[in-house]
Amino acid sequence: MLKLSRHLLPQATLQVQDVADELPGGPFDGVVSALAMHHLTNEGKSDLFARVAAQIGPGGRFVFGDVIIPDDPAKVVIPLDEGYDLPSPVATIIALSRTSTSTRCASSNPVGTSPSSSRRRLRRDHGHARSDFSP
Repeated sequence: MLKLSRHLLPQATLQVQDVADELPGGPFDGVVSALAMHHLTNEGKSDLFARVAAQIGPGGRFVFGDVIIPDDPAKVVIPLDEGYDLPSPVATIIALSRTSTSTRCASSNPVGTSPSSSRRRLRRDHGHARSDFSP
């Protein structure tokens, strides 16, 4: 993924690091996290939101895709390792992003779904939230 990103975005500075580590100095136009946040406690997620918000430039985006806890535990489709995987419900992630920053969460719908169909997919599958960290 990083190799392709470097090819498609030669003008971008791309950096890979542990989400728990201190972020490099910004400002950044965007931050992307894929399948990493579910290894953080809720306090760690809140801390990450605050650290990203402090380093992202006006109009910047924090885009992340991750494992969530569905409303109905019977709908879990991904096996989790207790103590290692610490996913949260989408509502908790949105609340954490709002309370740890001045974030405006623009959407909590899975990609390519309408709000009416998203509830069913969020419970069964996955979700995303787009966050705008601009003042």
